[in-house]
Amino acid sequence: MTADAPRPDAPAPDSRRPETPGDRLFRRVGAPLIAGYIRALAATQRLRIEGMEHFDAAKASGRPIVFAFWHEDLFNIEIVNLRFGPKGRVAVMISRSRDGEMLTRVMERLGLVAVRGSSSRGAVGGLVELKHWLARPPDPHPHCAALALDGPRGPRRVGKPGAALLARRAGAVVVTLGFDPRPRITFKSWDRTRLPWPFGRFSARAAMLDTRDWGEDDMANLALMTAHLEPAEPAGGPGEDRAS
Repeated sequence: MTADAPRPDAPAPDSRRPETPGDRLFRRVGAPLIAGYIRALAATQRLRIEGMEHFDAAKASGRPIVFAFWHEDLFNIEIVNLRFGPKGRVAVMISRSRDGEMLTRVMERLGLVAVRGSSSRGAVGGLVELKHWLARPPDPHPHCAALALDGPRGPRRVGKPGAALLARRAGAVVVTLGFDPRPRITFKSWDRTRLPWPFGRFSARAAMLDTRDWGEDDMANLALMTAHLEPAEPAGGPGEDRAS
């Protein structure tokens, strides 16, 4: 799927601001180049998923799936999706900002369905769209949502209860994913986005949570989700490069 040819069963697209010449250049040149690079990274990683049985069990459950992770790993979740994910059935919430518009172009090129929202504007509408998306019948695999618990604008690694609320009300299975790509480059963005180098060792840890076991306290449910994500590592840790 590309930005010019969205899936026919995708959530209704958010209205976008008028396209500038720079936007057109990014859509036609920048987004395809970045998406191609992410695909190349996915193809060259020596990828190992600890807890792969949870990943497989969630896909086999027939229930909707919410993948939970930190915003810094937004591209890493797509690397896993390209290798193991249910193609064409994963929606992701992206900020309504201009940067979010550019990210949407890339994610659509990679086959994801972009739902526009943020923690401050459009969050409720975005969650409602995602709930409708998760409620679609399997075709044959269940529909999925990928949610950064601290996204789309942070603060970094401070989770918000919206993801837990969505998962609980959708009756979804939650798969948490923590990542440790080595070697990697870490950008000086608010979330310290991490991206592996080609031909690296890419490790991910998966755990599965059943929302049927949850109560209605979504802050407590959020704590269950974040407990399975990797702890913050010291800045400049082993195998880490930095970029501005």
